[in-house]
Amino acid sequence: MTWQRRGMPHLLALLVAALCLPVLAACQPGVESAEDIITPVQAKLLATVYISPTPNAAEQQATRAASQPTQTAILATPLPSATVYVGEFLAPDDSAEDAPILDATQAFALIPGLATARPSRCQTAMDERFGEGWRSDPGVNQTMGCPIEAAVDFTGVVQVFERGVMYYQQGGLIWAIETTNDGFPNRHWTVTQTLPPVEDTQGVSAPDGLRVPMFGFGSVWFGVDGVRDTLGFARTDEQQTPLAFQRFEGGSLFLDVAGGLVYVLLADGTAHGPF
Repeated sequence: MTWQRRGMPHLLALLVAALCLPVLAACQPGVESAEDIITPVQAKLLATVYISPTPNAAEQQATRAASQPTQTAILATPLPSATVYVGEFLAPDDSAEDAPILDATQAFALIPGLATARPSRCQTAMDERFGEGWRSDPGVNQTMGCPIEAAVDFTGVVQVFERGVMYYQQGGLIWAIETTNDGFPNRHWTVTQTLPPVEDTQGVSAPDGLRVPMFGFGSVWFGVDGVRDTLGFARTDEQQTPLAFQRFEGGSLFLDVAGGLVYVLLADGTAHGPF
């Protein structure tokens, strides 16, 4: 009886402590339970892929034979057929007795007043002052072709030589033209830049009645190869004269207006005239 009285308080204390332990544990801040720490893992399903064995030679041949493309049938080309004409066939009209009969062998007369001359293919007309005399040589006429610019008039200087002539345009060109009829093609030179003036002519003397050219003509006569031997000495002094010049496809026409002389100067260096 005495032990029971003494032991009861201790037993009650143990029971109270045992009941309070879960409560105390739940009341502690920051302490996670074992169930909260363990993260649940999601189950995965695994699929097994079936790999078929490599076909043998016989199986490969059978596969190729089964996969042949289907041949498309070629449509036949339709043959041409005659076109059926549906219409009205006209009977000859006896009332048209005056209708003209076309004869391919008859000569058709030109309509009165219709121009008979064909237009020129040239876009620029030749100056009429050059005349038609130079066209007498078919080769020259064909070589010249069409004019490419209008004629240019200017006052120049002329000097006549033994076998030709020289012309000068003030501040421009000098032309040296051979005019002999010796059976050889005549020549011409066109100098675009005047040579230095000739100062010393003492070493060259002209025969009686002839002259040694000077100034611009003298520069060309002494300085351009072939001019001196071709033209010879001058027969006259220099003098002014009106001139005209027109360019063509294959050369140029040169007109001495005062003398009425026309020269053909071809692009290959040959000259014809005067006409």
